Amino acid sequence: MNRRPPRVTNDEVRRLTSSVVDAFLALNCGLAAGAIGGAEPGGGIVVTEPRFWVTAIGALFGVSFLNHVVLTTISLASVGKLLTGLRLVRVADGTRPGPLRVVRRWLTGFVWAIIVVPISIASDSDVNQEEFSGLRLVRS
Repeated sequence: MNRRPPRVTNDEVRRLTSSVVDAFLALNCGLAAGAIGGAEPGGGIVVTEPRFWVTAIGALFGVSFLNHVVLTTISLASVGKLLTGLRLVRVADGTRPGPLRVVRRWLTGFVWAIIVVPISIASDSDVNQEEFSGLRLVRS
């Protein structure tokens, strides 16, 4: 039996690229903040110190919130979406989403990333999060 791999569309590449850019931004800002907040008085960085990780994780969530909620509420897109030419609209009517709906999408995105993505990868599933929280990504 000759099974062909699924075809990847440009929209899927855009979505994935946008997610990677946003994750890279949040992770690196978190690590940079952890390095600054966890620095020893003499200038050394100790990654085993709890204050490094508290600062890093706090900054990661803060940058993620600013990027995915505040920036998306203002401009309809996060940094990654802006770079890949995507924007977020309501499924029902294609209008601007309200801040509460964007917050809900941000929060449920963590559940998606922590629970659904690993299960999807492990089971070779092609589950898609299109129309997550009543919102849809469209090309700008």
